[in-house]
Amino acid sequence: MELPHHHCVCETVLKSRDNGRIWDHELVSAVMRIAGDGVGDTRWKVPGVLDWGSMVYNPHVDVSSETTTLYASDRDVFLFLVDDTHPIEAGKLPNGEPDLFFRGFYAWNSEVGSKTLGIATFYLRAVCMNRNLWVRHGGAIN
Repeated sequence: MELPHHHCVCETVLKSRDNGRIWDHELVSAVMRIAGDGVGDTRWKVPGVLDWGSMVYNPHVDVSSETTTLYASDRDVFLFLVDDTHPIEAGKLPNGEPDLFFRGFYAWNSEVGSKTLGIATFYLRAVCMNRNLWVRHGGAIN
């Protein structure tokens, strides 16, 4: 299985070369070729967190079972990574500060057939400690 080389996929379902089962470890290996270990050896990493007290986003948090966005079970796998150390300025906020966004993607698979292999990309403002994504309009998405 090979992932497309571009990173502008909105939401795509991928199939193996023979339309057979895609093992979770194949998805993890493909993502690791793009994103490394997910803790900062490439631009793609487990996201930081938004501090609600100061409203400051901290991209540098230790990855633990409470902060991870890499999940696997006996049924499926879900990987969620962001490039939150290289913000994109999308204009100005009402107070004059930069309106910053970050790139992100998530990928999923189920080798037992509960879902198909897929990948989605997005822009986000921040990630809460409960791992909700904060987007430009509409608040949190799950």
